[in-house]
Amino acid sequence: MEIVESPKANPDNLLRIIEDARRAKVVIPDFQRSFVWERDGIQDLLTSILRGYFMGIFLC
Repeated sequence: MEIVESPKANPDNLLRIIEDARRAKVVIPDFQRSFVWERDGIQDLLTSILRGYFMGIFLC
């Protein structure tokens, strides 16, 4: 029986994504451009990622 590990958060990659967003290097697909998150929602998402909670697919 193969043991599969749970996905783990990678803070280094997350910090790189955040820095890329600050430098306007992140491209948002057309279908997501009208969707705007409030600051609390963004903080909750980042907290979940850093705690290693499963969140499905995250495209970078």
